[in-house]
Amino acid sequence: MDPAAAEAARQAWLEAGLDGYDLPDFIPLPSMDDQEPVEPPLFQRPLALLTFSYTPERKLVWNNSAMKFYKNPPLNAPLDRDYDKWIKRPEERGRLDGLLRALRRKAVRPEASRADVVTWRGIMTKIITAPYETREGWDLNAMFVNDCLYIEEHSTDAKLQEK
Repeated sequence: MDPAAAEAARQAWLEAGLDGYDLPDFIPLPSMDDQEPVEPPLFQRPLALLTFSYTPERKLVWNNSAMKFYKNPPLNAPLDRDYDKWIKRPEERGRLDGLLRALRRKAVRPEASRADVVTWRGIMTKIITAPYETREGWDLNAMFVNDCLYIEEHSTDAKLQEK
């Protein structure tokens, strides 16, 4: 910072009544030479513990019957192909209920007890891409229980109607 800018900043602080502070011209960054190396956090590949699905009536079942697979459309297919077969479900609040029921199953409990964060994959995507998202915001509900963070999206009635 040049001396004129530093003096202008100092004068602004003095005018604001902060004259009791001995302000340096700059704040040096800490040297990395005298610090001990920091171990990076442990990351591991997500582990699929079990599958569950919701029936069209929104009943929870313990299989992957609702799983769909992507198939490439035929070449030169019209863009509205099979659009009339699409069933649009009304938007609803994305709760953790099904995920929490799955974590209570006997086969999953040992691995579930190791979890630090419990949420849907889409929520993690929103968090990770947040610095780049400029179109719409989002709200999350988070709760820290027994050393585990539970996160779900908070959707108001107005936001659900908007979708």
